Amino acid sequence: MKYSKKNKLKYEGLSKNEIYLISRAEYENQKLITREFTSKLFNNNKKTDNILDNLTRKGRLLQIEKGKYFVVPIKAPNQLWMPNEFIAAKYWIGDAPYYIGYFTMYNYWGFTDQIPQTI
Repeated sequence: MKYSKKNKLKYEGLSKNEIYLISRAEYENQKLITREFTSKLFNNNKKTDNILDNLTRKGRLLQIEKGKYFVVPIKAPNQLWMPNEFIAAKYWIGDAPYYIGYFTMYNYWGFTDQIPQTI
């Protein structure tokens, strides 16, 4: 890949290890990463915690619960990105059976402009 100012801006303010974590997660198509995933990459608990804290503070990770983070893609313009609510529900609910329907799907398909209160 040829170096350009545009590429530099995507990584501005990130350390080499922070870039490695985000790049690795994107390469492995990991939308959600865990502390365990990060620990395997760096083999150092203190370094792992520092990287996760720094990326959360910089807006490159969104913490959904202790030890679980959504990765904000490098290609997200100005870091303006939110996870799809249906994917988020999958991670919050886990293996429990569930469905998303009625007003949520009406809103999703544009049949109503009312925004559902719960998901």
